Amino acid sequence: LGPTNAFLLAAVSGAYIRFLDRHDEGLALARRAVRLNPASPYALDALAGALYLRGRYEEGYRLSRRVCALTANVPNAHFFEMSLCVASVLTGRSREALTLANSATALAPKFRAAWRYSVALNAHEGNFQRAMDAGQRLRSIEPDFSVDRLVNDVDYPVASIRKSNVRLASLREIVGN
Repeated sequence: LGPTNAFLLAAVSGAYIRFLDRHDEGLALARRAVRLNPASPYALDALAGALYLRGRYEEGYRLSRRVCALTANVPNAHFFEMSLCVASVLTGRSREALTLANSATALAPKFRAAWRYSVALNAHEGNFQRAMDAGQRLRSIEPDFSVDRLVNDVDYPVASIRKSNVRLASLREIVGN
């Protein structure tokens, strides 16, 4: 382990961005990780995430698509599909995002992030029964989940949905279910 390990740099990049709110340094570390290993899905994913936070959604989307192509047959493909789902949400590709969220839930049935996006995206697309079913499934793995919390709690982890054109208001139709 050390500063020449692309995976480690990608992980530290994520920590700088998510936990320390040091976006410039996180972006620099992600770029360094990609320079060290341009084929590392973790490095590419870290760079895509740093780009999203810079508002460079299309660029991050293209990187996420590349990562998904590289990782299509690995055991943790759902992680990278979820990153592409986030990029799809941020770039206004809600149907693609829904397909990716559904794929991630199929690959990893206890992956809460994918279920959260499935709830919001199904409601956005008018699939209210599917949104309710996804919410029920999410509640079984995240007992304190509620649609009201997803819609109104600014700290609930669906930041990209809040930044997108996904209509969270459509979820109010299923509140209480």
